[in-house]
Amino acid sequence: MLFIKEYRDFDFDRGEGEVIISDGRFELSCYADLFYPKTSNLESNYQLIPLSVDELKTDVEGKYYIQKLDSPYFSYKLFGKLYFEDKIRIQIGDIKIVLSSYDVPGDIRSGCFVSVVVSRIDITRNNTNVEKKKKINH
Repeated sequence: MLFIKEYRDFDFDRGEGEVIISDGRFELSCYADLFYPKTSNLESNYQLIPLSVDELKTDVEGKYYIQKLDSPYFSYKLFGKLYFEDKIRIQIGDIKIVLSSYDVPGDIRSGCFVSVVVSRIDITRNNTNVEKKKKINH
């Protein structure tokens, strides 16, 4: 189960800023906008959306891991399992990050371990249309 571990530089009136989410084993720093969690169950109301997805490829080591990158501030290299369900997701522990079908090469199948680099992860309401997210240029 995901939970908010910490609020950093967060404006509670505007619901905007940095939040650290965790499943107790892994954690991510995310950008939140219009974020007003009124429930402890983040998965039912919010989703994690990466921006500028790069280098998505099969990972032969098959490990779950989150590596914080130095630049830009919110960037990560993620190692997890890819699932094609109602949405395409990479899962690291209980952390599930929604991907666009445009981000996934055609030769990667559901259930494969993958690695991917993201410049930022946003936490948004579940009704956000992922396909409308635009790639951010580096």
